[in-house]
Amino acid sequence: MGLSDLWISSIVILSALPTGTGPFMLAQYYKADGSVISHVVLITTVCSLLTISSFLWWSNRI
Repeated sequence: MGLSDLWISSIVILSALPTGTGPFMLAQYYKADGSVISHVVLITTVCSLLTISSFLWWSNRI
């Protein structure tokens, strides 16, 4: 796409961020099952920690 390395790194890091608390707040507002949403937030936070760390380690090696 002709993007510089800085833009590509920024896009990858931003796309690897976890799900925010917005869905949990909406679930609470609409009286939906908040436990499922809270599990999704926890899982995506842990996964994001692993993927962002791996990407930063890998990108510094190139």
